[in-house]
Amino acid sequence: MRLLLLFACFTASSAFSQAYFVRFPDDLLYKQCEAANIYGEPLFYNPDSLPIAVEYWDVFPSPVPDACYKFERYWKIYKQDTYHPALPCTQVPNPTPYAIATHPANASGPVISSIDTLGNPWSATISKITPVDPAPTNFSMYWSASANCYMYRQMINLIDTIAPLVIDCHAGIPPAADTTLNDPHLWNAAYWWDPPANNQDLREGAIDLGYAAFDSCSGTNLGVRYLLYLDLDQDGVQETVINSQAPPPPGMVFFGNAANPGFSGGEPRYFDQRPDIDSLNRYRFGYDRVWNNNALVLRLRWVEGQWPDTIIFSLPQLPPGQHRIKWYTQDACGNETLCDHPFEMLGGVVATQAPQSTLLKLESNPNPFWENTTLLFDLPETGPVQLAILNATGQQVYAKTRYLPAGDNQWIIRKAEISGKSGMYWYTLKSGLSRAVGKLVLLP
Repeated sequence: MRLLLLFACFTASSAFSQAYFVRFPDDLLYKQCEAANIYGEPLFYNPDSLPIAVEYWDVFPSPVPDACYKFERYWKIYKQDTYHPALPCTQVPNPTPYAIATHPANASGPVISSIDTLGNPWSATISKITPVDPAPTNFSMYWSASANCYMYRQMINLIDTIAPLVIDCHAGIPPAADTTLNDPHLWNAAYWWDPPANNQDLREGAIDLGYAAFDSCSGTNLGVRYLLYLDLDQDGVQETVINSQAPPPPGMVFFGNAANPGFSGGEPRYFDQRPDIDSLNRYRFGYDRVWNNNALVLRLRWVEGQWPDTIIFSLPQLPPGQHRIKWYTQDACGNETLCDHPFEMLGGVVATQAPQSTLLKLESNPNPFWENTTLLFDLPETGPVQLAILNATGQQVYAKTRYLPAGDNQWIIRKAEISGKSGMYWYTLKSGLSRAVGKLVLLP
C-alpha cells in the first residue's frame, strides 16, 4: 500500500465550503505496462485547500480471457482532519454501461460531486452502473460533504507483448580453464575417457554461469528453464543435454540423448561417485534464484540435499569440452527471451581454484528520480569500472568506463545522459569479475 498526500488548491471561492469533489482515474484497457507503475490518479476540485489523503493498493485476480495481465487498483480518499478509520467508507461503483467490455465508455472514471448542471466540468457522472440497469444513476448520490472516506476500484487490463529483458548474458566469453586438481570421485568411471590425459578420469573445473532478467509487467515473477548441452567426449559435438524441466536423477547424466526427441533416452552415466553419500543426496543439476536490485539473478548450480531439509548450492564441476547453455525466461503472458551462452572448458594442470564472479553491493539513491541519481558501491580492488545502461527495450543508452580506487565509490547519473525520457532503465556495473545489475526509474 502506498500513501500519497495531495494538496490541490484553487483561489476561487466556493459555495461548498469544507467539501471537495473527486474525479476517479479511468480504467485502462489493452495498455502496455508502465515502467513507473503510473496508471492515472484521482483529480480534485478543492477550493478550500483541504488536507486530502489518497491511498491505493493492488489486487491481482486469476487470469482473465480479455487481458493477458490484469489487476485491480483500489483507491481510498479522505480528509485527514476528519477521517476515522473505524467508520465505513462510501463505496463508489465502477460504471460499466455497455455489455461490450472494450467499449470506451466503460473506461471513464466517474466524477463524485453535488453538481448536476449539464456542461459543468465537475458535474457528477450520470451513467448506468451495469448494462442491464433500467436507467442511468446520478453519481451525486454518492457524494456527501461529511463523507468519512470514498472507496473506488479501478480496472487495469494489459496486453503484454514485450519479452523479459535479459541483462548480462555472457555470450561469447573466453574459454574457462580447468585449473583444479582432479577429484577421483567426479567424472571418473570406465565409460568416461579423456583423450589428452589418456585415462577414464575426466578433469573437472568449476564454472559460474548465469544472467539477470526483469519484466515490466511481471517484475521478477518469471518462469525459467534451461538446456545444458555438454561435449563430454571432447570431440566438438555436444552429445548430452541436461533439461531442467526433466533433469536426470542425482549424480547422473543421460549420455548421448541430444539427438533424441525431447532429449529422452540416452545412456545413464554417473558423474558423482563420492563414497558414503546416499544416492538421493548426490550432486544434481539445478539453478539458484536470487534477487539483486529488483532483478532476478539465475545461476547454474549443483544442488545437494532434499526438500524441506537444507539445500546446498555449489558451482558445477564440468569436464573439458565445447559446451553450451540456453536459458529461457518467460513472463506471465508467455513472452520468452533466450540467453544463448556457448562456452568452452579447457584442460589444465594448475592446482588452484578457478576464479568465480561475485555480486557487488550497490545502492541507487534516489530511485525513482527526476534529475539525477547516485550509484553507491564498494569495490573489492582498484581498477577500471564499466557502467552500461539499457532502456526498457534493451537498447544501450549509456556506456562509460572509469578507473576507481578500492573501497566506497559513487557514480552520478544525470537525466540528460540517458536521453531524459521517463521510464524504466537497467544498468550493469562491472569491475573485474565483480558486477551488479539493477533497475532505475526516471519519473516525468
